[in-house]
Amino acid sequence: QIMMLLQIRNVEAGRQAHALKSSSALVGALALSEAMEQIERAAGAADRRAAEAAGARLPMLLAESLSAVEGTLASLTAQATAPPSHHPREGPRR
Repeated sequence: QIMMLLQIRNVEAGRQAHALKSSSALVGALALSEAMEQIERAAGAADRRAAEAAGARLPMLLAESLSAVEGTLASLTAQATAPPSHHPREGPRR
């Protein structure tokens, strides 16, 4: 969608890239956030080639980011549903 917006309006593409840049950084997808920043800057400068170059990495970055988020969610879910671990009781304090 961002790449289509670049063809139509650079300003809207820049806004969309900015929003995804922030969201990506929030969840720790820093490579995706960096690519969005490059697209945002390119859109602001009306540099379609630079935006397309950064955009070419998006499918891979999105897949990697989604996989990482899914892995984190699975880990958190497993921790939340695991029975509490029991530690041997300590002897009486003296």
